[in-house]
Amino acid sequence: MLSPVFYKHIEIDIPHVYMKTVIGKKGKNLKKCCADNGIKHAWFNMNRSLIEIWGTRENLCVAEERLSQQIDVVRKTIHPEEMQKFKSGYKANVPDVMVSGSLDDISLENVKQLIGKDGRNFKRITRESGVSFVWYNSQNHTIDIWGPPEQIKNAIDMLSASIQHFKKIEGDIEMSV
Repeated sequence: MLSPVFYKHIEIDIPHVYMKTVIGKKGKNLKKCCADNGIKHAWFNMNRSLIEIWGTRENLCVAEERLSQQIDVVRKTIHPEEMQKFKSGYKANVPDVMVSGSLDDISLENVKQLIGKDGRNFKRITRESGVSFVWYNSQNHTIDIWGPPEQIKNAIDMLSASIQHFKKIEGDIEMSV
């Protein structure tokens, strides 16, 4: 039995301009890494200087090793003075935490709207708030958020505003019936 889907961070300790070699044109290298290693998704989170990979636990370590090797190859081509300048401004990432919030008072239909078609709303909230993931846990009817505490607060605020919007729409529909 495969373990559940999860994610892993690979910290980027090279100047972002060099990440194009690791990522590839239109993400070709990241897509190939996903395909070769059974990873569902990988993306470069420039704001947090991370590559975030998402897949089964068994495959995450293999993909992490491959991507880390690619970063090492690129790092060796960068002039030492440029690396020193980059490292002097480099800020280590705050570890992710996870919070979970109940959706007991929200209908399943509104949860679907909250998530959006193909997860668009959750992806937007993830990107704009700076968290690693926003996830609907259907077994517990909760929203789980992974990320640094400060960014989690931003995601919660954005989700709360969306939930209030859907509750208002739901209330307006009930009143008009």
